[in-house]
Amino acid sequence: MPSAPHFKTQICRYWQQDGACSAGDKCTFAHGASELQDEIVGAPEAPAAKKSMNLAAFFPAGMVDMENPSDEE
Repeated sequence: MPSAPHFKTQICRYWQQDGACSAGDKCTFAHGASELQDEIVGAPEAPAAKKSMNLAAFFPAGMVDMENPSDEE
């Protein structure tokens, strides 16, 4: 069974209007109440990984005094 979130969750409008659907079994809509399914609710997407920064690349001379950043030791 396909895992598309909306697979067979609504009645096919062609089947409902005409009693037939040209897509047949390949139709992703339900052909009658017996085919209706609940919508699949997937897990939320994981947040993107945060990139860490190598501060030594910005301050190769060593530690920076954040209270007095312009003071040189």
